[in-house]
Amino acid sequence: MKQAYIIELTGESPDSWRLAVQNAITEAGKSFDNITGVEITSLKAKVENGKLVRYSANMKITYL
Repeated sequence: MKQAYIIELTGESPDSWRLAVQNAITEAGKSFDNITGVEITSLKAKVENGKLVRYSANMKITYL
């Protein structure tokens, strides 16, 4: 049985929370093999002049 590991990361995107999560997974994939899941722990956004300009997602990524 393989042991699972968990890392905590923050991803960012100027376009959406989905892309913020994907960016973190893509970066994590450069260092960790076999990513099997993600748990979103919080979503945040930066607002300028009444508009969303940057999305960020804090998450836990599971890999084997």
